[in-house]
Amino acid sequence: MRRRRYADLSFAGEIVRSEYTETGPMKASEVLVVACTVGEIETKPAYSSATLHCSPSSSESFPDDPSGTLVGTPTGLYRVETFDGDVSRLAEKHRLLSAKPTKEKREWAGSEEGFGETMSVAPHADGWCASHAQWGGDESGWTLCFHPDKGVVGGASFWSGGMSQDMFFGDVPGR
Repeated sequence: MRRRRYADLSFAGEIVRSEYTETGPMKASEVLVVACTVGEIETKPAYSSATLHCSPSSSESFPDDPSGTLVGTPTGLYRVETFDGDVSRLAEKHRLLSAKPTKEKREWAGSEEGFGETMSVAPHADGWCASHAQWGGDESGWTLCFHPDKGVVGGASFWSGGMSQDMFFGDVPGR
């Protein structure tokens, strides 16, 4: 087993808030910095794993946090909340990118009617972005963008329900 630590990453970002008030629509934005830390990387024969923790410099937190544990296997790259080393527990809905990424969209129904989630993958800036969204009353989601030589290069996060919050950082589509 080999362990190493990567340097911290810092990205220029923005959060945009939109809502309807008594006086009409209101939209506000704030420039911020998003710091991402890649924790210790663990390399074993069946996988490599690393924790990714990103946090904005503003008083706002992510509308839907893209942080988690990234696990690379021969079948692809996965994102889970925690990982105990058991690759058999990695589910299809946790897969961000296949071993040979292609543009795709996968969707799952939720436990209640009208609830669900999706994972979509699209090429971006010589790399790939994986986006997760969930719905059921309110909607939320996140995006992580990867470059094959640079690792994480950007991301986004959103929440919508009565008002909306969109946060973008680094190199991400639409920014």
